[in-house]
Amino acid sequence: MSNPHRKAARAKRQSRYVPPAGLIGFLEAYDHDDLPDGAWQAMIEDGVEAYNKEFGAHIAPFDGFMAYAEAKK
Repeated sequence: MSNPHRKAARAKRQSRYVPPAGLIGFLEAYDHDDLPDGAWQAMIEDGVEAYNKEFGAHIAPFDGFMAYAEAKK
């Protein structure tokens, strides 16, 4: 049986992800709006991997993509 308090705490932690200050600007170079959605996501995730390599960060590609997509709204 799962503990509802632990689920709520985990959900709260996950919703507070704040990307590093330079990530969004870095990913703008990988933003090609003319691509289909799946290819666009793959390009942004590639950008996150490049950011990780260049700055020694450990951001999951999907988390970086979601942060970028949220920032573009």
